[in-house]
Amino acid sequence: MVVIRDSNPGPTGNWEWIEMDKELKQELEWINENLKSVMSNQTAMYQEITKIEKKQKKEE
Repeated sequence: MVVIRDSNPGPTGNWEWIEMDKELKQELEWINENLKSVMSNQTAMYQEITKIEKKQKKEE
């Protein structure tokens, strides 16, 4: 797999090609999937907390 990386961030960055081995690619894919799960869980928890807060405000 080939990845493009900006070796000099900014408006005039220098782009270079980096070769990644298969193991690293797989690990990054797993990390990405785990992060997606975390975001999904955070969204669900936020929605549930919001419902609870609204319910509590109505009861007051």
